[in-house]
Amino acid sequence: MVAYALQSQGRPKVTTEPASAVTQTEATLTGKVNPNGAATSYYFEYGTSAAYGSKTEEVSVGAGMSTLKESQNLTGLTASSTYHFRIVATNVYGVNEGSDQTLSTLGKPTIETKPANGITETAATVRGTVNPRGTATKYYFEYGPTESYGTKTAEQTAFSGTTAYEFGKVVSGLAEAAIYHFRIVAKNSYGTSEGNDLTFKTTTYAGSWKITSLPNPAGTVSSYLGGVSCSSSTACTAVGEYSLSGSADLPMAERWNGAEWALQSLPVPNGAKTTRLQEVSCTSSSSCEAVGYYQNSANAYLSLAEVWNGTEWKIQATPEPLGTLNSLLDGVSCTSAVAGTAVGYHENSSGTVVGIAERWNGIEWKIQAMPNPAGAKESDPAAISCVSATACVMAGSYENGSGVLVPFSEFWNGAEWALQTVPSPSGSTMTDVTGVSCTSSTACTMVGTYKNSTGVEAGFAERWGGTGWAVQSTAAPSSSKNYYLYGISCSSATACTAVGVNMTTASKYTTLAERWNGSEWAVQSTPNNSEGQGWLSGGVSCASPKSCAAVGNAGTALAEVYG
Repeated sequence: MVAYALQSQGRPKVTTEPASAVTQTEATLTGKVNPNGAATSYYFEYGTSAAYGSKTEEVSVGAGMSTLKESQNLTGLTASSTYHFRIVATNVYGVNEGSDQTLSTLGKPTIETKPANGITETAATVRGTVNPRGTATKYYFEYGPTESYGTKTAEQTAFSGTTAYEFGKVVSGLAEAAIYHFRIVAKNSYGTSEGNDLTFKTTTYAGSWKITSLPNPAGTVSSYLGGVSCSSSTACTAVGEYSLSGSADLPMAERWNGAEWALQSLPVPNGAKTTRLQEVSCTSSSSCEAVGYYQNSANAYLSLAEVWNGTEWKIQATPEPLGTLNSLLDGVSCTSAVAGTAVGYHENSSGTVVGIAERWNGIEWKIQAMPNPAGAKESDPAAISCVSATACVMAGSYENGSGVLVPFSEFWNGAEWALQTVPSPSGSTMTDVTGVSCTSSTACTMVGTYKNSTGVEAGFAERWGGTGWAVQSTAAPSSSKNYYLYGISCSSATACTAVGVNMTTASKYTTLAERWNGSEWAVQSTPNNSEGQGWLSGGVSCASPKSCAAVGNAGTALAEVYG
């Protein structure tokens, strides 16, 4: 007798297969069905989640015992979407559901901006995911201080699959302690997708200001440093003046090597009764120009320039405009050992005080024609900053026809000086500009002090962005009656330090430093002398955002370093 194996009937057997022929709005779903010997029908469930929500029509596949491959076409799908689907079969013995599968319709990339990580003072890693939707796709990140962004990374390839890939990109050159917006953007032949906006805040450099020990010439009864310039964190030069008992002012220079200050010997003009250096500019440890003035034997004040060649200081001849009664140089900025510009003012033969500019070409100083503001009674170009031999900005103040002190600025383009319009702070009755610093021809900041209608004096800043000057809000120190900003140094467009003096509510004068991070000014903690007082009125120089030197006096000369 021959035995035959009988296959028992039961629920249908099903297998969900991958989708095919996927476009932006259509796809073909495929599955396998074995009726298992009973009349069976099947359909597909589909939807944008595993809950499905939609189904195809039911199709009869008979009552055989063979496995059949079945397909149905979907239409009306949404582009750039993920769909879940499965095959379902039923007969008198019950229902069987296939495993869940997914498909991605073609279209624009699907993206999501992810939180940034690796955040430091000046850098961060921005992140996001990209699903190319089966089409060759590229992505990039946009970032900036607002949701307008303004900066983007280079485009990168994001493959062409149908799954989400995570990408990250390090962005650097950011401002310290600043908030940045960012998002991921991806594009393919079907269009561009912009991710959700997220933000991060860069960290704050944990530097601090400290008072440094300053040697004074033997017998000094008073001293003051009026300018400082650093070509690196270990190479700074400060200049000013000192006096001995019963003597007039003498020039003073000190050199910082990163650990200590050392006095330098300075020559004095022949017959000078008084000699003061107001400012200095160094392009290297062996090249500095210092400017100021001296009083001659006829009691006239005349401009003065001295050069440091790495070994010694030497007096340079500075020309005076024809008919000059008195003159001085207040600011200087050099871009090389053979390219420097100094500014100041002179009293002409009519007794009017007007601005003056002189240019060093490596051989001699030459006077440059500088226009005077219309209607000015007196003008004082107080400071200058050059980023090249053909790009300098002068900032200062002048007394207008109404006797009010107002700000003004002039730009040097390599051929001539041209006046620029500078607004006064709102409500100002007096505006005195004392410092300026530029990192490019389109990024400059000036500082000074203004008085409002109630008589309160406060520091102010104005920013040049390439088309005009705009007033910035500075930070008022706590317990302040009045505060004054005298000098500024910017190491980048998003890193500036301004220094000055705070007059407390107890009428005590204390040191003041403020930091610009690209979006706002914030007061920094600064030390004072043993009596709790100090004046950082001589200016500041920053070799980098993490290295600055500021000078002034606190009874005798004062120098503080930041790092």
